[in-house]
Amino acid sequence: MAIYTKEQLSKMGIPTDLKALINNYDCCEPLLDKMESRFFEDDEDVSLITHSYLNDKDKSNKDIMSNVSAIDEVFKYISFVMETVNGDIIGYWHGTKNKEMIKSPIVLYDTEGQFSILNGSNLTEALVGNYLFDDDEEFLDFQKKFKDCEIDIASKWDDLFEPKLKVTPENFHAEKYEYFKTV
Repeated sequence: MAIYTKEQLSKMGIPTDLKALINNYDCCEPLLDKMESRFFEDDEDVSLITHSYLNDKDKSNKDIMSNVSAIDEVFKYISFVMETVNGDIIGYWHGTKNKEMIKSPIVLYDTEGQFSILNGSNLTEALVGNYLFDDDEEFLDFQKKFKDCEIDIASKWDDLFEPKLKVTPENFHAEKYEYFKTV
């Protein structure tokens, strides 16, 4: 698992839309702000990743700590790049085969401890889809504005690619959670 800032990402082999988000950040920033999404800052403590939200009582609870261990196992296969205003984190699910970022679907890990693969063929589509769902008029508005920033996305929710995976972060987490409960 890794947390990447936009500066770190700009030096890596990354997907085209992510590269455009970074290279055209001045253009994209108002759109990201509207969706209440942002890149991580250098040396940021992301509590969902560091588990700094746990108190001493939580840390002494075997069930909670088994879940934390399972979450950490899933995190090994995700490259996190963004956070939403409500604290959810978004990244690339490499799967247990460690696919390249460019071939990886987008995963959201929420503040309730749930993993979700987001619809969309790239990060930008996944962000817009997660923010708008089926508001076709506003979706089309985002499409036009991102096009001005040199990023192509679908024009409506129904056109978003829906990833079909053999191993999902949710299933992998459940498997690891059962394992950690027994050790």
